[in-house]
Amino acid sequence: MKIVKSFKKLIKNKSKKILNNIYFCIIGVLGALILRILRPIILIRIGSLVGSRIGHFALNTELYICEKNNKINTPKEKYVDLFYLDPENNRPICNKSLLAIWRRVLKIYPAYLLYPIDKINRNYLKSRSYEVNSPAQSDRDIYGLIDKTPFPHLEFTRNEEKHGSLVLREMGVLADKKFICLIARDSAYLPEHLGGNYTDYEYHNYRDVNIDDYLLAPNKIAEMGYYVIRMGAKVQKNITSSHPNVIDYAVSKFRSDFMDIYLGAKCFFCISNGVGFDAVPYIYRRPIVYTNMVPFNYFCTFGRQNIGIFKHHICKISDTKLSMKCLNDRGVFSATTSKSYSEKNILLMDNSPEEIFEVCEEMIIKINGGKEEKGEGEGEEMALQTKFSEEFIAISLENKYRQLPLHGEFLAKIGKKFLLQNKHLLSL
Repeated sequence: MKIVKSFKKLIKNKSKKILNNIYFCIIGVLGALILRILRPIILIRIGSLVGSRIGHFALNTELYICEKNNKINTPKEKYVDLFYLDPENNRPICNKSLLAIWRRVLKIYPAYLLYPIDKINRNYLKSRSYEVNSPAQSDRDIYGLIDKTPFPHLEFTRNEEKHGSLVLREMGVLADKKFICLIARDSAYLPEHLGGNYTDYEYHNYRDVNIDDYLLAPNKIAEMGYYVIRMGAKVQKNITSSHPNVIDYAVSKFRSDFMDIYLGAKCFFCISNGVGFDAVPYIYRRPIVYTNMVPFNYFCTFGRQNIGIFKHHICKISDTKLSMKCLNDRGVFSATTSKSYSEKNILLMDNSPEEIFEVCEEMIIKINGGKEEKGEGEGEEMALQTKFSEEFIAISLENKYRQLPLHGEFLAKIGKKFLLQNKHLLSL
């Protein structure tokens, strides 16, 4: 009996696959033909959105619109772009509220209509003119378009604004007070979101940080009168602050897809260690403090209002901190796997709680338009900023991605105290 059931199931699956293939071919070929018939009147292009990772879903999409507005990678003829969520890379959707907001900006249609046409055009007809050009460098703002386009393309409706404000009040955030978003990467999210075990994502754990190292900064910022909201859809550890202005939103009843976007859009600034969520405040033109950045070459140099510091790279053999040139010579300036660092005998040491607070304090002073007290090393720091940016870009040009550089103009700033205390990074 089991054999009969297994056979019937096999026949059913094969029949379903055959029908899907027939549908795919009919829709794909017919759609591709219609695009060509309409070409003398209007060029219709098709593109896919990466909806499974919030960083790409937010920033790739925003950069596409910015490039379009600045006539970068756009056709000269009259055209319209249609989008679908790529079924190969979008299960599950990372944030349904972000999808709903993008639907108000872009023409997004079901994948069962556009996916076959797109695949026929790309894989069989090899016709790139019917493809939507992806941003020049994925989620890298190499043209500095966010700075050049001061207003975000995503807006909240009146009802969404009311709902977001109401939830903030319920969280205890007073209407006239500013709040900072804090996101600290650990290994909890990907297995929960995409499935699998922790070991499936171990190659990424070199980017993980300990939330306990981020406790000093929120507590001190809270004492200044700000609120600090710890973000995250899934986290390994709670943030253990007793200060009422430090809110562990990630494990609270208030956490939702919509509030993830709303908080990122409305925050005073965001503290991150270079994870997907920080793309949300970035596309809403909010400042970012990047901490524990790694790999070096993926630091977000674009954005004049951003400040960053890096994980310390220590040679296990000599027990010395390594310069950018040494990292490049060892082939890890752009390394994106834990194995790469271990094979090169490089230990990644996280920023200290003091380093994290110092760069956050610098951001608060910067945004408020104040000036730091001038002290020892003031003139030297400015010279080091210039030297750092020049050397960084020069090394980065040796580490291109898809034949393109990962950076344009170096607009961001390196944390002042961090730079003065880590001159070894430069080839002085």
